[in-house]
Amino acid sequence: MSSTGSVKYRCKTSGKSVETSIQTDDATLIGMNRMMLSVWCPHCKDSHSIMASEAYVDQMRAWKAA
Repeated sequence: MSSTGSVKYRCKTSGKSVETSIQTDDATLIGMNRMMLSVWCPHCKDSHSIMASEAYVDQMRAWKAA
């Protein structure tokens, strides 16, 4: 069973990791791999559209495990 955690992604502008307020588990994130997410970046102060496959939960690239 996957544990729930915050969805994270890497800002393409700053290269820094960003923790979102979206809570999910690895299995759910894998199932969403083709979905676009609109997220705000506190590092570059801009919004980003990312594929769910670019996101991860708790330092594990969930989509690569599929």
